Amino acid sequence: MMDPGGPKKRESARRSGILCAEVCEATCHVLSRQPAQDERTVRAQVEWCRDVCLECAEAFDGCPGAEAAARTCRDCAQACEDFIATLG
Repeated sequence: MMDPGGPKKRESARRSGILCAEVCEATCHVLSRQPAQDERTVRAQVEWCRDVCLECAEAFDGCPGAEAAARTCRDCAQACEDFIATLG
């Protein structure tokens, strides 16, 4: 019987997780800069973070044992969405 998570699926999820962590870190850096930032830049960065988090959550969905990671990615995506809603 084949493993439904399979090595290729797990490797893809691992790579998505690394990208997600890097994008989240970059977003934190953007948000921690001086307050006089261009709102379009902030919005674009946070939207990118949200999208990558959702893609990562979907990648983790297919991997047994990665439920908590998928949930964390969705929580981060929701936080991004909530932040975007506060922008003008």
